[in-house]
Amino acid sequence: MQQVSVSPTWMHVVEAGKSISRPKTKVQHIKHKPKVSATTEEDVKNLPPEKKFQFECPDCERVFPSNHGLKVHQGRWCKKRKTKKQPSRKGTVADRIISKLKVEKHQDTLPKVMMGNEALENVYGFVYLGGEIAGDGDQRVTLKHRCDIAWGRFAQYRTILTSSKLPVELRLRLYAVLIVMTMAYGSSAWLFTPDIRKSLNGVSSKMLSSITKNTIHEEAKNPSFNVVEHVKSRRKSYLGHLLRLDESRTVRRFLLELSPSERPYIEGSLLEEVNGENVELMIERARNREF
Repeated sequence: MQQVSVSPTWMHVVEAGKSISRPKTKVQHIKHKPKVSATTEEDVKNLPPEKKFQFECPDCERVFPSNHGLKVHQGRWCKKRKTKKQPSRKGTVADRIISKLKVEKHQDTLPKVMMGNEALENVYGFVYLGGEIAGDGDQRVTLKHRCDIAWGRFAQYRTILTSSKLPVELRLRLYAVLIVMTMAYGSSAWLFTPDIRKSLNGVSSKMLSSITKNTIHEEAKNPSFNVVEHVKSRRKSYLGHLLRLDESRTVRRFLLELSPSERPYIEGSLLEEVNGENVELMIERARNREF
C-alpha cells in the first residue's frame, strides 16, 4: 500500500447547521525528493505566463526573476552578444525556482489521496508550526527554512547589529536574542547530524562576520557565539524535561520505545546529546537535574 502523510488540518463547527467541515489540505507521499534535470534556457522560456521572469538583459535577452539577478549578470557575466555562450544557471535563484516547479510537476503524477470527493494536492514539503517538513524527512529542508527566516530577521536588524556605536559584546547578545532564537526554533525536534551542524555553523559564521568584522573562516573555526553548542544545550535541556515526565506520557514513551536503550543511538537524536552509556542512567541523571 502507498504510504502517505496527510498534513494536519483545523476543523471548525458551523453553529447554524452543527456540521463539521474540513478545508482543503495537502498530502505527502513518503519518498525521496525526485532528481530533476539541470535548468536550461529552454526551461526559462517555457515557464507558464504567470511565472515568467520579468527582468530582461537588453544586450543578450536573458531574463531573470529579480532586478538584483539582472544587475549581477550585467556586471559579471554578460557577453554583450546573443550568440555568445552564456554561463550555466546552476545555483542561481532562477535554478531554484525552476527546480521547485519541476518537483511540483512530478508530484502531480503521483496517485491522488481523496478526502470525500475532493483530491488533495500532492506536495513534497509543507510548513507546519513554523517548520518546513519534507516528505522524506530531509532535515536540510527544515534547516534551510529556519535559516531563510533568520536571514530576513538579520536584514531587518542589520543596522543595529553592525553599528560601530555599540560594543561588540552587546551586539552579540542582541544577535543571540534576535537571530539565533529565530534560527534555532524547533531545533529540539531536529536530527542534529554532523552535516546539519556544519550547515548551521556556516550560516551563523556569515552573520557573525558582519557583526564582529572577523572573516567568515575565523568565525566558522572560533565563533564569537557558538550556535552549535547553544542548540546542543537546548536539546539536552529538552531531553531532561522529557525524561522527567510521567512514564505514561505519550511523548516520553515515543522517545524511549522507538530508540535503542544503549549506545549506539540514532545519529543526531536527542539521546546522543548526553554522555550516557544507557537510557536508565540518563533517566536517573535527569531526575537529579543534571541536565
